[in-house]
Amino acid sequence: MRRALALATLLVACQPEAQPTYEPGRVTLQLSIAESLVLEHPLRIATVWVVQEDEEDAPLEYLVTDDRSVTSTTVALTLEPPSARLDELTPTESIGFGFNFTSTARGSAYRPRFMIYEDLNDNGGFDVESIEDGAPDRIVGGDSSFNAFVAYVLRLDSVLSQLSTEQYAAYEVASGGAYTPFVGVIGTFDDLAIAPPRVASIPLSDSDVPRASVYCRHQLFGIEAPPVDAAVLVNPPLDPLVVCGTNATSCEAATLMSLPAPVVVDEEDEPLAGVTCRRNAQLEMLTFYAERVACDGCACVRDRSVEAFATTATAAPDWWPCPATIPYCIEGPVAAFTSTCAVTR
Repeated sequence: MRRALALATLLVACQPEAQPTYEPGRVTLQLSIAESLVLEHPLRIATVWVVQEDEEDAPLEYLVTDDRSVTSTTVALTLEPPSARLDELTPTESIGFGFNFTSTARGSAYRPRFMIYEDLNDNGGFDVESIEDGAPDRIVGGDSSFNAFVAYVLRLDSVLSQLSTEQYAAYEVASGGAYTPFVGVIGTFDDLAIAPPRVASIPLSDSDVPRASVYCRHQLFGIEAPPVDAAVLVNPPLDPLVVCGTNATSCEAATLMSLPAPVVVDEEDEPLAGVTCRRNAQLEMLTFYAERVACDGCACVRDRSVEAFATTATAAPDWWPCPATIPYCIEGPVAAFTSTCAVTR
């Protein structure tokens, strides 16, 4: 690789306008789809680069270098930079060329963004206005501001020429042995270090965070988690005040037999995520827990909501799924509004 670098450097010296020929980068993404995410249109992935002219109040612009269908939860991508405007990439971040954050050899890098989206208008391509407007495409996943895994090193040859033998060896590992500006990294905003390439896990869900992370240029405010918004329906003869106390946002009496049976399993008859059954000596409670991160500008809040039904075992409606379909939790109070629990079998 050092010979390739030397030849590239010589070429640049003889022909000032020539650019070195780099190999493309490679990255593998592992997608995990939330059970609550319903997709009715094709799922696609776009590699997006954010640029901004060096003018006051210049708008962000979005360049797409790759856009393809998602046919598997494992996605292998070949990475190429845009053909122009590399000096306008934003945000650029400091990167250390050693497998730690204290390396004295540093450069500047940019993290391309990976937008996994539902192609709602079925036009076979990513509509970049979806990043700021939330439409026409629905972004359901993307790389995290808080978990870096690949970056594009700016002015690579200049950086490599300053590395020690040990630091250059670390670069070769991070680049997968290729002469490429794309390297594996670890870290968070503006504090990156090269690292061996790894498979990046990306969850897909109905969340504003992936697109907000792009137009906010990684600088999201801390994601807050306000109290759970819990609504409980209590079957007579139970007393709502006794059942809920002060734990619920709303707690009302209702004849559960008169209500339609809620959906508690998926198409394969597996319990849905967030559905739990709990009991104590006096009552049983069926709980549906949902969580979504919503962003207003660059400030995000984790919205958590619960719908719950309470009844005595003897007064339970015919559709009651506890424990025949949903096993009982074995820990925590009956009104524990959480998403998961250990269950009896």
